[in-house]
Amino acid sequence: MWFLPSLHRPARLAFCLNAIRTAGCSTPGMVILGADQAGDIPGLPLPDGWTAVCQHPEDKSLVAVMNRFVKDHPDLAWYGFLQDDLHVRTPHWDTLLIAAAGSCGMASCNDMFKAPARMTSATVYGGDLIRAFGFWCPTELEHNFQDDFWEEVGQKCNNWVVLMDVVAEHLHAFIGKAENDATYQHGFEPINRDAAAWERYKASPAYGNLLARVAALVQRSQTKSA
Repeated sequence: MWFLPSLHRPARLAFCLNAIRTAGCSTPGMVILGADQAGDIPGLPLPDGWTAVCQHPEDKSLVAVMNRFVKDHPDLAWYGFLQDDLHVRTPHWDTLLIAAAGSCGMASCNDMFKAPARMTSATVYGGDLIRAFGFWCPTELEHNFQDDFWEEVGQKCNNWVVLMDVVAEHLHAFIGKAENDATYQHGFEPINRDAAAWERYKASPAYGNLLARVAALVQRSQTKSA
């Protein structure tokens, strides 16, 4: 299922959802709004089969919202991550990414910004991979360095593929494609805390154990398909 969080950016979210509808989407998704945004749900141009809810009031960070999504949906075949500042352009983008990720890999696409060096824009994570993680993002993080975590796992375990023919343009403020609004600033506020937390996590036994679990999962998958 696709996971699309959006905090107090109704116009930007509507643009993103309409682009998804125009490109076509045959897979289910869920929009997660801020805890105080229930009134925005009725007007959302949701793709067929999608729903929208407000985040749990106890969740104070994007990472907390993502990890609750995994906890609430522990048995999905795949987990897709979207941002509300995307312009999805490629037909069948969703099924192409899902097939490329498989059960224990990660697949990202061409964001016309950082790809293929970085894992941004529309991304898919195999369900077995997320279950091997035990979460979607390390719980020590708040908002930033999620992609650093996924990229490093993908490089170390050789289970990340980039589909450059699948385009979901990232209309980010960093490159002047969007206004540096309050939502961007809210996300960047914990960047120093997140940087320190990421370094601590990388040095922890928990990270080494996670890498071992993922490497074993990937090896089993390759053995089975050989």
